[in-house]
Amino acid sequence: MTQTITQDRLKIYKASPELYDAMMSLSTAAAKDVDLALGEPIKIRASQINHCAFCLDMHTRDARAMGVSEQKLDVLAAWSEAG
Repeated sequence: MTQTITQDRLKIYKASPELYDAMMSLSTAAAKDVDLALGEPIKIRASQINHCAFCLDMHTRDARAMGVSEQKLDVLAAWSEAG
């Protein structure tokens, strides 16, 4: 029998408001220089690496809303192989 351990999701904005503010500042600054059609796939790939289902869902929805193709979303896991 396997045991499932669940944890509440870390609320970074409560745990470390300064870190959250810095992350938001970085995201805002990066958005000025990175095309949104590339920015969301970058966030999706980071979410895959970090194994964050919540972030994957959020960024995948955002990418689709911005018109990122399903094909591009389907192959993100192999991004490192794209050279």
